[in-house]
Amino acid sequence: MSVRTTSRLTMASVFAAGLACFGSTMAAEEGTVSVMSPWEGSGDVFQVAPDKLMVLSRYTGIMYIKEKEGSLDTAVMLCPGVDEINVETKKTKGRGHCIISDGEDNLVFSEWTCDGTLVGCEGDFKITGGTGRFEGISGGGKMQVRTALIEAAIDLSSGSVVKDAAGLAVWPKLQYKIPGQ
Repeated sequence: MSVRTTSRLTMASVFAAGLACFGSTMAAEEGTVSVMSPWEGSGDVFQVAPDKLMVLSRYTGIMYIKEKEGSLDTAVMLCPGVDEINVETKKTKGRGHCIISDGEDNLVFSEWTCDGTLVGCEGDFKITGGTGRFEGISGGGKMQVRTALIEAAIDLSSGSVVKDAAGLAVWPKLQYKIPGQ
């Protein structure tokens, strides 16, 4: 259950960052794009209070940019994250970062937050910077994450590894701005 939430949040962040990476020219560029990303995740689950689980996760995926206007239509993402799950109410709260790559050593960095339940969450995605041709990039938008938990093993006495979580993240209107160089 906690793996679903963590996976959703992390993948959502990564997808949003991938959208921001699509511009590859050295001229200034800005716009709004729609992005989606299927993702896979794994992590560790810990009981940190009588009614609370914490999940430390890693999400990976490929971001696809719909109706792109820049020169990149896909990007690879890696998103570490932390999710807290209230086992009584099934409410979740997550946060994390994403590193998005265009495959040419140009990176985009982002932060995300997401609140919801075990089946999905909604939150904010913020582009915080970049390297190479994405130096100075900024932007962000709302994100939505859905999760399908395929396999999980939770041993609350010692913490456990969660594996094979998957889902979809969507950024319906991701705004970005890349300054000219």
